[in-house]
Amino acid sequence: MSFSNVLQYARDRMDGLGYDEHPDALNFENIPSTDFDTTYHVELLPFVRQDEDLTSVTIGCPMVVRVFQKLLRETNEHRDEVVVIADTIADDFIAAQNRLGTDIKTVQFDRMNIEQLADSNDNAVILVMEFTAVVVKSTGRTGG
Repeated sequence: MSFSNVLQYARDRMDGLGYDEHPDALNFENIPSTDFDTTYHVELLPFVRQDEDLTSVTIGCPMVVRVFQKLLRETNEHRDEVVVIADTIADDFIAAQNRLGTDIKTVQFDRMNIEQLADSNDNAVILVMEFTAVVVKSTGRTGG
């Protein structure tokens, strides 16, 4: 199992939904407004050992997926649309069939929030979604 599979899983899910990855891996605040509604950013949070036995270690790999959205003045209506987008993304990330062929045991939905991009820009929001991919790494030992 490779930790890079976790990042690739997120990329595959978002690319499959028609989004493009923001090219700056570390800074998501410099996204041009022309890229809103089509761009996402993935941040990997610290991975944490969840369980361990003689033959394997179970690791939680939390990630934050940000989707940038431009809203019009009717923010309630557009906020509702962003919630529908969040629902679609969550369904895709946690679907068991999407993990087939990967080393990911499960993907858990953790939380979702809609944040204003900046105080001075009330028509742009970031859909922030947090997931934890659970992976199992072999210790190289056999039971017994």
